[in-house]
Amino acid sequence: MIKNLKINSFLLIQLLIGLMFSLVLLPSVVKSIAIIFLLVFTMIFFFKSKNKFNSNLFLNNSLLFFLLFFTIIYSDNLSYGFNKLSTMLSLLVFPLIMSFFNQKDIDRFFKQIKKYLVLYVVAVSLFNIVPFSWYLITQDTLQEITKHYPYVIIIDFGKYSIHPIYISMHTAIAIIFSVYLFREYKAKISKFLLVLVICSLVTFLIIYLRKGPIIALIIVLIIWAFLKNKAYLKYNILFIVALIGLLVLIPKTRNRFIELLNVENAVETNQSSTNIRYTIYNNSFQLIKKEPLFGYGIGDYYDKLNDTYSKNAVFLFNNGYNSHNQYISFVLIGGFVLLLFVILMFYKNIRLSINSNNIILTLILVFYGVMMCFENILERENGVIFFSFFLNFFGLKSYSKKEKSVLIVGPFPKPISGVSLANKVVKEVLDNSNDFIVDSINTSYVVFEDAVGSFSFKKFFFFLKINLGVFKVFKNDIIYITPGQTFFGITKYALFILFSSILNKELIIHVHGNYLGTQYKELSGIKKRVFYYLISKFTKGIVLSASLKPNLTPFLKEENIYVLFNFAQNYLLEKEEVIDCSILKISYLSNLMEEKGIFLLLESLKDLENKKINYQARIAGNIDANLKEGILKKISKLKNTTYVGVVYNDDKKALLNWSNVFVLPTFYKMEGQPISILEALATSNVIISTNHAGISDIIEDKKNGYLIEPKNTDKLIEVFTFLDKNKSIIEEISRYNKTYFINNFTADIFQFEFLKIINDNTKT
Repeated sequence: MIKNLKINSFLLIQLLIGLMFSLVLLPSVVKSIAIIFLLVFTMIFFFKSKNKFNSNLFLNNSLLFFLLFFTIIYSDNLSYGFNKLSTMLSLLVFPLIMSFFNQKDIDRFFKQIKKYLVLYVVAVSLFNIVPFSWYLITQDTLQEITKHYPYVIIIDFGKYSIHPIYISMHTAIAIIFSVYLFREYKAKISKFLLVLVICSLVTFLIIYLRKGPIIALIIVLIIWAFLKNKAYLKYNILFIVALIGLLVLIPKTRNRFIELLNVENAVETNQSSTNIRYTIYNNSFQLIKKEPLFGYGIGDYYDKLNDTYSKNAVFLFNNGYNSHNQYISFVLIGGFVLLLFVILMFYKNIRLSINSNNIILTLILVFYGVMMCFENILERENGVIFFSFFLNFFGLKSYSKKEKSVLIVGPFPKPISGVSLANKVVKEVLDNSNDFIVDSINTSYVVFEDAVGSFSFKKFFFFLKINLGVFKVFKNDIIYITPGQTFFGITKYALFILFSSILNKELIIHVHGNYLGTQYKELSGIKKRVFYYLISKFTKGIVLSASLKPNLTPFLKEENIYVLFNFAQNYLLEKEEVIDCSILKISYLSNLMEEKGIFLLLESLKDLENKKINYQARIAGNIDANLKEGILKKISKLKNTTYVGVVYNDDKKALLNWSNVFVLPTFYKMEGQPISILEALATSNVIISTNHAGISDIIEDKKNGYLIEPKNTDKLIEVFTFLDKNKSIIEEISRYNKTYFINNFTADIFQFEFLKIINDNTKT
């Protein structure tokens, strides 16, 4: 039932899109009603189908309207300004409508593209032929109606009245579509009918005799002939030559174009369209010189232009001429700042159309780009509606992308932590894939503190600044977040979560620990409800191992929670070192925090020295400034223990290759699956850690090493003592651990499993 409803809804939208291609047949009021219907039904369809909002198309193609709207701020004539904005509202409405469709919808639209083009060609042909025939039969001779028809359609058409330049534009675009259809249709009868239609349209183009559309059409056909129509090149050139020849041979058209060679200021006795434009441009440039940067605002620019006309060319003032050039009009409205944006918008759309082989959009943009040199087409209903509709409908093909765009929001090195390192690799994985475009927001708080998850005003203002990057959500399909596990750790990402949810983005949470569920249980009241609300907005969740799934089960469906083991980087496997088991060589690689067990380890090492057990130990990692003095003092009292600082890359590899026993006696409440343990496996170390968080999911007691209870110093000393007496076991476990790592925890395995998760279409 729901599926049928969706199909019927989309069928209705397809019919309404077809109506948009036929708008030329509708009077002004009905045009507006048809567009409103399309907007309403596409919004309903969008929310029911849970499509992703195409923010890239919307932002690029609607920003012009918002910039025009902004100029109202420095306009005095607000009534005129808002009236103009209402006329140009299509610049906002059509980008919004087209942003509601997903790739499947777009594919279905473009399967019908020939039908849509035929609709437009038929609609324009009917608009030309039917009234012309009626006037020919009932009113005048062919010679008289041909002479007067361009004025008839302005005066006598009532609700259907249209300026000759706009019906000429429709006719020229219909010719472009007809030539395209001629190439696409194979049947001879179809080609024959299209030739008749093209001849008819060319005839009306000559009757209307407007230079701008004719010049724009010729430029489009020349560009098209040499760009994409090489198979039909000789026919295209023949058609262009024939069209130009026809214009030259007919005296009336020849004289109109000869005007271009005699340009001078227009006066009462010399008012050719070319001279009028020349005079208009001179007056416009005088105004531009006074306010070149930001113009006069959409409310005042026309008043300013009329003031100049009244002083320099009264007949222009009396006839209410606009600037007759859309680019000049943009400079008058918003200065060269606005013009620059318009140029960039055209450039981006043309570049995208060429890259996506979207020839129709390329031709439409060239045509309208040329036409803007002759008319203010975006300030008239018959111009702006069709410009915006064609730009955004045909633009669907260019703005739809097979690649998914991913925004990674979370910490990156430095400082180094398991989460920051994982995010770095995730970004590399996606960058190296041909299927994804990647962006990132680094939320690393550069000050290392033992009290992770605690609130401070420094952190608050730091993350307030980070949230300014929330606009990136609009242009990405997938939002991948690695948040903290405390209330503040989640709420600091609230803007990203909420915007992603509103825009129906794929929203993935990757939990690198085992505290999230505990934090939820500890919360109460409004904080608990906010915590639940935010996490439940995620569409997928990733945990480090099966035992950590309960962290997300209160918020997400079981089928949307994935297990993804952590990894260690492949460079640790290069150049296998000989395992030296003659002495206990102990390494510790993690942040030197109390909850990571550093004090337990130092106490155990002191006991080994007291028992005269021969060992060497090297400790590496960040130290909280508040603990640094105490930790370094304890290390300095140990004869066989060295603090080597923070190690990266080759230094880290050298440390782990040197050791044969890796120790991490953690009871860290945020712990998940420490990457340092996996790095130690890769470098053939025996693992001594705790039965805590997800560690037991990757380390088996007495097989990969030894798991002890958290905070149990006696047990840690016991394991050290046992290994000192049974060094053959060190060698045995070490060799097993390397193979175990290769089979389960390499970056390649992580990449494969991660891409499977991110490509899984289980979003509900």
